[in-house]
Amino acid sequence: YLVTARHNLFDAAAASSRIGLVLRPWQAEGERDDVPIPAASSWDFPEDDAVDLAVLPHWQFDMPHGVAAIPIHDFAGDSVLRDNNVGPGEEVFMIGLFTGGGFTRAERPIVRMGSIAAMNDSPMVDNGGRTYQVFLIEARSHGGLSGSPVWTARSRPRGDNVITEARLLGVVRGHWETASVQASGVATPELNMGIAQVTPIQPLVELLMSRAAFAARRKARGAR
Repeated sequence: YLVTARHNLFDAAAASSRIGLVLRPWQAEGERDDVPIPAASSWDFPEDDAVDLAVLPHWQFDMPHGVAAIPIHDFAGDSVLRDNNVGPGEEVFMIGLFTGGGFTRAERPIVRMGSIAAMNDSPMVDNGGRTYQVFLIEARSHGGLSGSPVWTARSRPRGDNVITEARLLGVVRGHWETASVQASGVATPELNMGIAQVTPIQPLVELLMSRAAFAARRKARGAR
């Protein structure tokens, strides 16, 4: 499955209505090869429209060679979070694109580090009045990171070595900015507060394990 933020899909669809959507995977050598992907009608979404997730089954597009899937047992769903006592202060990292300019290529993959600032136990309200759940993480987000995977990173000893176990916590939804202020004739611009919102991975687990998803996978296998 290809997974991203729901708003990414619809924003991209609106911006590329004439040329269509493409997936742009990066090769190990730094090369890229655009892969056409279908419109939003071919994607799956959680039943709750406020959940910022969009999922495209792999049989709906030509999966690029060499792309590795993240197995579901590496997801940090509700039971994994509970069993491992994951909470505020837990280290996290996210992988996304730097779109700030200055490079010879339009986008550049980057990794950002941070920590969980608050768990997803208190619903938030979006601009449309809908409630949704997110983790808050202490890590600056920006355009290019929406939809990026966010991982927990917990180190532990193994013999004479220290290993880091990574679990997929969710995907970046967005970030907060302070409101612009006009005072004494001087405008203070909006500032990134350094807090990013992360959509939990649990709704994706529930979507992939639903009866409809099982039926779609059986049908796709039969078609092959």
